[in-house]
Amino acid sequence: MSTTARNPLDEAELLYKKRKWAELIGLLEPLSSMYRDNVRYSVLLGSAYLYKEDLGGAYSCFRRAQNADFRDAPAAYGLAAVYIRRGETDKAVQLYVDVLERHPKDRKAKRGLDYLRTESAHG
Repeated sequence: MSTTARNPLDEAELLYKKRKWAELIGLLEPLSSMYRDNVRYSVLLGSAYLYKEDLGGAYSCFRRAQNADFRDAPAAYGLAAVYIRRGETDKAVQLYVDVLERHPKDRKAKRGLDYLRTESAHG
């Protein structure tokens, strides 16, 4: 028996850092009713789904995170990644622009827009 009770989200963060997507999904999926409106939970689970190429699961998680807090940048990045993989780049651009309106120096949003500009120039 463990001497320290671990918060499942802290444990999920460790699994995320180790890129153990299947374990992260296995840990978090059964807790959906408890963490349904928790942005951190939804972003972690959505990220794991995204890395496992489950775009439907990722989309659901990132949308739930955005509904809970539309200002959450990691939720916007995740949702933008789903849109890019679906070929809906206009929606991804809008998410990055929204983040930059709130945080003009956000590097991830700038990189995302630069990526989309470069891809559209080559595509």
